[in-house]
Amino acid sequence: MRQSVVPVSKLRIVSLGGVDEIGKNMTVFEYEDDIVVVDCGSIFPKEDMLGVDLVIPDVFIACHPDWFDSQKYNGAPDFVAEVVSTNRSDDFDRKLWLYRIHGVREYWIIDPKHEKVLVYFFEESAFPNMHSFDTPIPVRIYQNAEHPLSIIISELF
Repeated sequence: MRQSVVPVSKLRIVSLGGVDEIGKNMTVFEYEDDIVVVDCGSIFPKEDMLGVDLVIPDVFIACHPDWFDSQKYNGAPDFVAEVVSTNRSDDFDRKLWLYRIHGVREYWIIDPKHEKVLVYFFEESAFPNMHSFDTPIPVRIYQNAEHPLSIIISELF
């Protein structure tokens, strides 16, 4: 009996440097035709930085490569994940509101303290689904892809 071979998409991971440096670490994940940029850097503001005029997510997936210019991504990413910080209301309130009104399709709030992930898929509901760290969580923006993507958060830590 002959078995059919199913093509497997590979995840490519590229470190852009800054490992063990404050404010300069960044990693790129490439899966099929999409690129995820993970910027875990946090540069401390200087005296001349009087305000914040943009939100930088912990992880995002941008499905429109033509929206990038030499400086930034011009539009809302399709997917955003935030790891809950010490300022919990920022992730649960301010960023949730900003991402929803500006067109982010899927927003994950990853809470290591409670080992839970809240998944908002704004195209269907304003209410989240809750997942534990040890169960596969489907990335909904890829549900119709040839090779759907699921993430088990406990395997990332």
